[in-house]
Amino acid sequence: MGSGKTSAAIQMMNNDTEHKYIFITPFLDEIDRIKHACPNKRFFDPKNYNEEGHFTKKQDSFHDLLAKGGNIASTHALFKQSNEETRELIQAGNYVLVLDEVMDIVEYLTIKKSDKDLLFDNNLIYVDDDGYICWNNEDEKAREYDGKFNDIKNMANNRNLLFYHGTILIWTFPHSIFNAFKEVYILTYKFSGQIQKYYYDLNNIEYEYFHINHIDSSFTIQKGKSNDKEIRNRLKTLIHIYEGTLNDIGKEKYSLSNSWYEKRNQSLIRLKNNVSNYFKHKMKAKSNQIIWTTFKNYQSKISSPGYQRSFVSCNIRATNQYKDRTYLAYTTNRFMNPIVEGFFKERKIEIDQDTWATGELIQWIWRSAIRDNGQIHIYIPSQRMRDLLLSWLDE
Repeated sequence: MGSGKTSAAIQMMNNDTEHKYIFITPFLDEIDRIKHACPNKRFFDPKNYNEEGHFTKKQDSFHDLLAKGGNIASTHALFKQSNEETRELIQAGNYVLVLDEVMDIVEYLTIKKSDKDLLFDNNLIYVDDDGYICWNNEDEKAREYDGKFNDIKNMANNRNLLFYHGTILIWTFPHSIFNAFKEVYILTYKFSGQIQKYYYDLNNIEYEYFHINHIDSSFTIQKGKSNDKEIRNRLKTLIHIYEGTLNDIGKEKYSLSNSWYEKRNQSLIRLKNNVSNYFKHKMKAKSNQIIWTTFKNYQSKISSPGYQRSFVSCNIRATNQYKDRTYLAYTTNRFMNPIVEGFFKERKIEIDQDTWATGELIQWIWRSAIRDNGQIHIYIPSQRMRDLLLSWLDE
């Protein structure tokens, strides 16, 4: 983080007179940054209206821009709607993709047993030999269907859905989209532990690692992983990890995991008091100096006056909105969703939970003042997550 990945990508795009680019980012404000930083490329972003000023879907606007062959900047949310038409337009346009941070590329969708039975019993869907859920377009009733299962219909037609353990649907981004690009650059850190890496392994998509060298105002993109030992040694002097009795709540391996939160109502009160004690008494921090996180479903259980408005999602990436914050509390113990993990394991793809969790923690910490070499103080009550951070710093 902070090595200049986006700046290097901007330099690469500005210097390239041969290719057209699609830049995909989690945040709308990054679209404006790309448009201003690459004036000669004339990046366009999909809109909810067409040239005549009439309302249109953003996906239709995206396809229209692809058909015109322009450079495009858009969001993860829109790009995740890509379908076969998107793939054909990308391939015809000879595009290069720059993906700012990995996407939520594999997700699980629960479906009620009654709805599942209805879909199968009415011959609307079937499962093919590869495990994909397919919409039965051979059947006229299914082909003409327009109702509450339209999302299932669209995803099935795009080959986005896999049936898993009888009741759960797994949404996967169509890997053919990546294959449609001339080249794909992913701007991220610790890709080796991220779900998109396992998704590439699953779909036999080859990839190479590159790193950034920053000299004066120039960036070079070089093959191989970076040797960031010097950076981590510097970070050791900037990150101050709380050690004390407030950590007693997180001694067990699965303490503060999502399942721990589900079962321990009384412990949540204790954790809330710990966070409040840490910020108000241990650190005497002001509300505008704080960021903290927990699992979204339990935000209100841990929140307290003085820091309730300083919540930052535990899976946030690629924003510098909180780079002035110096007091942090990370109250989760991260494990990949067991359904997603099981999906990969069933397909012989082994998941490294610790590497994944380390990457998630580091990405979150990097939202703070540490990104500008500021001193930070952090409360991490989970012993497992503390140990992972310390191991990374000493790696």
